[in-house]
Order: sequence, then C-alpha cells, then structure tokens
Amino acid sequence: MMSRTDWQAWHEPYADENSPLSRRLRLVRRPASRSALPRLCAADATVIWTRTRRAPDLTPAVRGWLRDAGFVERAFHVPEGVLFAVGAHQFAGTPQPLASDGELFTFLC
Repeated sequence: MMSRTDWQAWHEPYADENSPLSRRLRLVRRPASRSALPRLCAADATVIWTRTRRAPDLTPAVRGWLRDAGFVERAFHVPEGVLFAVGAHQFAGTPQPLASDGELFTFLC
C-alpha cells in the first residue's frame, strides 16, 4: 500500500529558518552552489527545472543564473491559473573539470 504525502505540510519546514530544509535552500541559493552546475553537465546537456512563482518569484533570477552559467534557454512555460513555471536550458559552455577533491556540495545536519 502506498502512502500519500501532504505536500503543503512537506514544505512547511522551509518557513522555519533553522530547519535542515531551510538551511539547504540557503546553500543552494548561494552563487558558489549554482556555479557547480556546469561541472555536472556534458556539452549540450539539458537542464529541466520547475519552481513556484509565489512571492518572491525567483524564476527570473533562476533564468539569469542559468544564463550566467553558460546555459541557453530553450523553453520557459508559465501555465495559466497555477503558480509554477517549468524551464528548459541547454548548456552551451565548455564543460569544466570537477575540483581535485571531488567535492561538489557540503551538507549540514
């Protein structure tokens, strides 16, 4: 039997400044974390992403971050009557080698 997830309740920890999810979100939003994406992509890789457009709507920022990291926007959809967007960006930059220590992320507990 599959259990059901209350997605609204699942997102509530993001509102708690000290929750692990909130701390993870702050790390992901840092420029250093975003700059790791080209190290994960081969030439012509496509990144498909989705995000809420609730205030503050960060979809314009996400599109800019991807552009600044060497991605070309191939699609951006904002369906009518909902608060989400879906984007597709293709990597047009030069793939970068991973750092010699192999570390991409730092996880906080």
